[in-house]
Amino acid sequence: MEAQRFSVEEIARCYGVPLPIIGDMTNSTLNNVEQLISFWLSISLSSLLENIEQSMSVLFDLPFTQKIDFDVTGLLRADFQTRIDGLTKAVQGGLYTPNEARAKEGLHPIDKGDVVYMQAQMEEIGAQPVPLAPPVQQEEPVIVEQSFSREAFRKALRA
Repeated sequence: MEAQRFSVEEIARCYGVPLPIIGDMTNSTLNNVEQLISFWLSISLSSLLENIEQSMSVLFDLPFTQKIDFDVTGLLRADFQTRIDGLTKAVQGGLYTPNEARAKEGLHPIDKGDVVYMQAQMEEIGAQPVPLAPPVQQEEPVIVEQSFSREAFRKALRA
């Protein structure tokens, strides 16, 4: 049994396939399985798919202006948090409308969801800052120097 396990691990390692992909969940948790799948998609599988796309373009003798491009968005659906964070940032950054982001998740459109939003604090790079109102000038206190005699000081205190 242990020898067979070793051979499965070696074969998976040779092809760059994480063990949970082939059903071996030893030492796996949900979080690290999602990370492994995401890593595998970005490192191993994406380069293989790119090679297949290019080979098929050559095989079918496609002109330079055309190419074969696999849609791998279904493979990325496993990483929910990263996907939702990306869609949220895309809506906040004005890249997608809320309805476009909802469509990517298979959700129905909402009323007024076809409006592009952008955060208000963003401004053009290199834009001149809006001049502020001139600062209020405070009057300097007037210092009056007076010299009092002891007698005048006593009178002022009694009054």
